[in-house]
Amino acid sequence: MCEAVRLTGISNHGKNRVQAQGDIWRIAGFRSQINTVKHRSCSGPFVLLESGKNTRWVATQDDPDFEVEFIR
Repeated sequence: MCEAVRLTGISNHGKNRVQAQGDIWRIAGFRSQINTVKHRSCSGPFVLLESGKNTRWVATQDDPDFEVEFIR
C-alpha cells in the first residue's frame, strides 16, 4: 500500500500550494466521498493528505487543482 503521493499543480491554486508546501504529502486517510464545494463534481475516491501542519483532501482522479501520483 502507498504511504505518500507526489502532487503536481494544475490550477494556479494547486501550483501555489505545491510551491509553498512541497510536492510530497503523506496519506492520512481514504474516503469514497467527501462533502466539499471544491470537490462536488469529483467522483472520488479521495485521500486526506498531510505535509507538516497542513492537511487537504484531494481526489485521486480528476482533481481540479492537482495531478496525483502514488509513491511506493
